[in-house]
Amino acid sequence: MKQTQRSIDVIAGLLLLLVFTGAMLMVLVSGAGAYQKISRSLERQYGQRTCLSYIAAKIRHYDTEEGVYLTDFEGLEALALDEEIEGDTYTTLLYYQEGYLWELFSLKDAGLGPEDGLAIMPVQEVSFREEGSLLRITCREADEDKALLLSPRSGKEGGTA
Repeated sequence: MKQTQRSIDVIAGLLLLLVFTGAMLMVLVSGAGAYQKISRSLERQYGQRTCLSYIAAKIRHYDTEEGVYLTDFEGLEALALDEEIEGDTYTTLLYYQEGYLWELFSLKDAGLGPEDGLAIMPVQEVSFREEGSLLRITCREADEDKALLLSPRSGKEGGTA
């Protein structure tokens, strides 16, 4: 009788341990899934904010009279940022190509092409558009668009960046 009681106690203890282990594994798996979702979301948001912040900082740096404008760069939509250095005009072009935001710094009208630029960061898409005196910058990452409206001082009606 004692032997049977002891066997039942051992089996009950093992079953309790098995239930506890199963519950612990379920909590770990659900926590890992939640962590992955949060991590992907933060990574996507970081990419969008970084893209917009980078472009906005460039615009603010180059924001002089007629220093910020949109242009066609060998068939690509580009944001041109002009500055004068020691009597020569230099242009920084920001454009989207092959899944990256690209930047090209050169003498104005130097004859360089898009392949001569530097890939800055991966993004799904970047677009620039004028809306009156405002400049709309849109970055797409993970099929989600984030946009920023700036009013450069170099705009037609003036303003602040």
